[in-house]
Amino acid sequence: MNTIHFERRKNVMYGNRLSSLRKKKGLSQQELTNLLKLNRSTYSRYETEATEPDYDTLLKLAKFHDVSVDYLLGNTESTTVNVAGQEIELNKTELKVFNEIKKHPIMFHDLQSDPEKKIKELISMWEYTKKIRDEYEKELDPDDDGMEPLPDKE
Repeated sequence: MNTIHFERRKNVMYGNRLSSLRKKKGLSQQELTNLLKLNRSTYSRYETEATEPDYDTLLKLAKFHDVSVDYLLGNTESTTVNVAGQEIELNKTELKVFNEIKKHPIMFHDLQSDPEKKIKELISMWEYTKKIRDEYEKELDPDDDGMEPLPDKE
């Protein structure tokens, strides 16, 4: 029988990312662990990378911070974007919307003053507009369940 050996990654980043995400929310380790029902000393060892979170804990942390497990593990790049020379941290939902908005450069005018606030406002407006459009389309065709009709049998 062949044995598969996994090599521990040398560039592990989950500790730094967990610490940064927690601080971004303005939480102490104790506050975060209380919210997520985790042991504080165990969580502290995650941030120092003295131990690794199990899969369920990774999922819980990723969901809480609105990032992917891949992001926590360092498999994907930061969710930071640079706008008008300012680094802006976005969650994965905001980043997805931001990338959609980038397709329409006209929406990026006048970002020199307070770009973070304006990007967040753009994202909010974009999401609101999409929600209203989806509701309107649903009203136009209330029988449309979003599924394609089955082809006729021959």
